[in-house]
Amino acid sequence: MDELKQRLSNFLKKEKNIVNTLGSFELKKQLGQGGTSVVRAASLNGSTNYAIKFLIENIKEKESRAYLRFKQAYINILSIQHTGAVLPQIHFDILEIDEKTTIPYSIMLKAEKTLKDIVNNNEITFEIFENIFKNLISVINTIHSYKIIHRDLKPENIFYFNKKLVLGDFDIAKFNDSEYIKLHETQRGERLANYQFSAPEQSTIKFDEIDERADLFALGQILYWIITKTTLRGQEKINLKRFDSQYSKYEDLIYNLLQNEREKRLCSINEINIFLDSQNKAKQEMEEISNSFKTLRLFEGIIDKFTHEKSYKSFKKIDDKKTINEIMFNLSKEFKEMHLWWSQGRADNNIEKIEKFNSLSFWTKIKDKFINNTKWILDSFEFSIKSIWIYKYDVGGSIIILETEPLVPFGIYKEKYTSEEVAIFKNRYIPRVHYDNGWTEINGKRIKIDSSCEIRIRPLYNDLFFIIPFDGPIIGNYETKVESILDDIIKKYRKDLILDEKLLLPLMNFKKKSKIALWS
Repeated sequence: MDELKQRLSNFLKKEKNIVNTLGSFELKKQLGQGGTSVVRAASLNGSTNYAIKFLIENIKEKESRAYLRFKQAYINILSIQHTGAVLPQIHFDILEIDEKTTIPYSIMLKAEKTLKDIVNNNEITFEIFENIFKNLISVINTIHSYKIIHRDLKPENIFYFNKKLVLGDFDIAKFNDSEYIKLHETQRGERLANYQFSAPEQSTIKFDEIDERADLFALGQILYWIITKTTLRGQEKINLKRFDSQYSKYEDLIYNLLQNEREKRLCSINEINIFLDSQNKAKQEMEEISNSFKTLRLFEGIIDKFTHEKSYKSFKKIDDKKTINEIMFNLSKEFKEMHLWWSQGRADNNIEKIEKFNSLSFWTKIKDKFINNTKWILDSFEFSIKSIWIYKYDVGGSIIILETEPLVPFGIYKEKYTSEEVAIFKNRYIPRVHYDNGWTEINGKRIKIDSSCEIRIRPLYNDLFFIIPFDGPIIGNYETKVESILDDIIKKYRKDLILDEKLLLPLMNFKKKSKIALWS
């Protein structure tokens, strides 16, 4: 082999061109050299976008197994070049370097660089790693879908070509017998893949028994190498967070792919995607639970502030106006961070506004400054708060109940209603129908209503509003009959106008949402 390699080297130094049916290829610098091949850059008609791979085998008198593998790979790869997953091959030929020696070679389009070049000559950030990973699983999935197992995946055989990574060097690949030309079958003891990246079973089982999991082992090694610049042998625990905490996303995957026993590995690129999706979903669920606890703790902080003397699973009534306003001010400051909702059983809504009521009347504004009132706006509702009840449970179970009294009617409707709905425009109340039609009349002039207009509702009866975070015990809690329990409480209250602990006692039957209960 060494002698033949030297003879080939001497020939290439002497001969500056390789001539075949495509033309005269001018040889350029050496691109690579392995145990069985030499690769040189070449140009044709001024274009240097070619590479010639010479197989170090003398086939003058006998076609060797290595030659048959070489030719077999060239022919079979031609059939999948249209996929864009492999380095394009353009010509196969033989070269007579002397009377006794004939060397086979193939010509391919020259890649800009290999994956090894990219990793060794650049800083690989997590974002670049992810792009490489997505590219690799795409091209590996492509060849597997065409029933080809590469068997020799390594950074030197992965090329950057036409702005993406592609695969090359299929000399020891396994091609499905029913779909590809079979010139030779690798035998035990013949050339094996690179030890660093090849699956353990490639040296212990029959060729026919090798499957896609061999390539997936190599993929695991390549991913580990990209991050650490080393490879692994043996089931070591994968720790990549020391390079970047974001790599923790891939630790379990790489650990799985590098299992020595192939039965313990994932079987396909599709399984890899499912594996990562499930991990991402689990991570998202954990993040959602963590965020939920943050909002619930904010709410619970307000509960604790005003019920510090109470134990869990207890009620407290607050009818002191100063304390009522203090509670409402606390809620108004952080209602968005707490993701607060109001509920009345079958009706509920994400809270978009909590603010002190400010009358449109100048004289009422002056009066309200000197009177300690509990007039508030909750979303579109205007009311006065008679009392606040707090059901203290713990994180994820507490509830604030507003007992409201009606303000006086708006004074723009002749008929009497149980609830009045209007719009505010130009600092005055106008009928809701004006808002719906987009026009109103002010001082005898018709004026088009713009986006500054907002809806206000005054329920002209005493009512209850249950205030909770979205992840609290009411909104979307299908494990408890929330709607019917709240409906019963509200109906009884509207009928008797009595709010006491006995009426609210059914709230103690509410359970935390399962994800909150599980982690609290």
